[in-house]
Amino acid sequence: MKKVIGYLTLMFSIVACINNQVLAYTYTGVEINSKFNKLQHIIIPYEYEDGRISDKNATIYQMKNRECAIVAILNNESNFGGYEDVIYFSNKKIKSAYTRSFFSTFIDKAAMKKAKKIRYDEFMKDSDTQDELSSDFKNYLKQMNKNTLNKCS
Repeated sequence: MKKVIGYLTLMFSIVACINNQVLAYTYTGVEINSKFNKLQHIIIPYEYEDGRISDKNATIYQMKNRECAIVAILNNESNFGGYEDVIYFSNKKIKSAYTRSFFSTFIDKAAMKKAKKIRYDEFMKDSDTQDELSSDFKNYLKQMNKNTLNKCS
């Protein structure tokens, strides 16, 4: 009986560790902002398909075990939503990355007053998105200061 209890405890411990690892790579930007320390803010340009240029605002957060996360926001033209990139990295290498679209919620029926809370859509993890995230990551690395690089490696 002790062996069975021991095996069950070990199995649940392993499952819990795996689940915690998976959950750590699916935080929203709002969750990361509320749980982890900010290290640096970076702005990189984003070019739309029609040639317009906009700013992608990114904040780098220190997580645990010298791992960091970049949360980058690209607002759409109406400023009522946009895209959020989350890139987990350490030692100048991406561990995981994804993009999600987000939408503002409103306090009033006329949709004039935005609430602080936003709604997220599904993950975008296709190969084009991953290529774009990798390219953006290279631009972020170029602008990271020594303190951020030290804490993320």
